[in-house]
Amino acid sequence: CVERTCHKLTERCACQQDPTCFWSNTGGRGRCEEQAYGKCPTLDVALVLDGSGSMSQSFGRHPHGFYAMMEMIRDWVKTLPLSNEASTVGSNSVPTGGVRVGFVQFSGLAGSTGPTGGVVNSAQRTPPGTGTNGRLSGDLMELQADIEWHEDNYMKQLTFI
Repeated sequence: CVERTCHKLTERCACQQDPTCFWSNTGGRGRCEEQAYGKCPTLDVALVLDGSGSMSQSFGRHPHGFYAMMEMIRDWVKTLPLSNEASTVGSNSVPTGGVRVGFVQFSGLAGSTGPTGGVVNSAQRTPPGTGTNGRLSGDLMELQADIEWHEDNYMKQLTFI
């Protein structure tokens, strides 16, 4: 495996010397991105994480499906041309380009319903004061904090539709 490092290159010349990288001036600031993402428009991605008990089974060669999924997401987020916007920004302020990501873990007990009939505790996001506070973010540090929180708070409940 070879880790992509375009996002680590801060000089335009160094970026252009790597054939897998593309220098972008998107949003008025220069940054090095993977060729695959070089001309992507502004994009918000919400990931629904399967927090059901079935995810605790083996996942390929990994002994635990939920943690395997979180490891893949952690690696994937590092490759995205993030907008670098904190979750507190609200609506995306970068007019052209940049990705924001949000996470919601989904699971629950079908027998546990609230007063309106909806399943109780069926979704969770990071609480206030942690990472993105459950919002969309283009900030890598916030997203990594969210991933760690979801790993530490795996729901492990039944799967239901």
